[in-house]
Amino acid sequence: MNNEQIINTGKRQDKSAAANAQNANAAGFAVNSSPLTVLNAHCRFRNDKRKVKRPAFANCSPPLKVPVYEIFFSYQGEGLYTGLPQIFVRFAGCNIKCGYCDTAYSVKISDKAYYMSAQDLLKQIKKIYKDNKKSFSFGKPSVALTGGEPLIHAGFLKYFLPMLRKEGFCAYLETNATMPERLKKILKFCGIVSMDFKFASDCGKSFWKKHEEFLKIAKNKVFIKCVITNKTKFAEIQKSVSIIKKISKNTHLILQPSADKRSRPKLADIYRFYSYAQKQLPNIHLMAQMHKVYGMR
Repeated sequence: MNNEQIINTGKRQDKSAAANAQNANAAGFAVNSSPLTVLNAHCRFRNDKRKVKRPAFANCSPPLKVPVYEIFFSYQGEGLYTGLPQIFVRFAGCNIKCGYCDTAYSVKISDKAYYMSAQDLLKQIKKIYKDNKKSFSFGKPSVALTGGEPLIHAGFLKYFLPMLRKEGFCAYLETNATMPERLKKILKFCGIVSMDFKFASDCGKSFWKKHEEFLKIAKNKVFIKCVITNKTKFAEIQKSVSIIKKISKNTHLILQPSADKRSRPKLADIYRFYSYAQKQLPNIHLMAQMHKVYGMR
């Protein structure tokens, strides 16, 4: 990664600023049965000249800074939009700790995080877009809000996402789907929501009620990802399928085997989980983390 693409905001702020930071996401297209539908909607959006109405909350004082570990250009390596060029913003802080997490450093807000204002963050995103413009043949890209857990900073995102959308970027939210109330604050500014079902076998506890509520709120813009490890229980796959059938049967479900050799599931279990889900739901996908396969960020 080009060093110029990594954020460099100069002086880091005091950790107490973390108490003011909160998160959310921006854009405006629905995830329908085909991912191409969303990409086409994305292209239409960039040509839409309608004036973006200034939201009422824009007159309120936003959190001054948000902790960010990195901003960079890469290609989406997971889910329905694998291979899509994106700008990634990795927020600091997460409310849960999963055994398979591949960015464990982002769980805590450490002194390595940079505290950025909405204006600074937007400036860096625009710079990275300019530096990599040739990679975005369809126009301005989606911005992947990842972490950590972006929804921890929902207050900041509620202020920032309208700014991002006004510049023509689509907000792509990656989330552990445990904060449905915070999703409500920003959903209208999100184009795509990639939500995880987190299992007790790897994350210490289950979040079924939260996931169910989250899916009810996000179902027109969402796809679901379940990471499968050598600890995953068949009952957890059954529960995931039952929630999707109950709320939004046509939602796409990604079964993603762990890429870590220490937690990689058995092929027999992968086949069992996939076969069961495929018989219950119309849109099931078995996909690896492609950025790991290709050695990308």
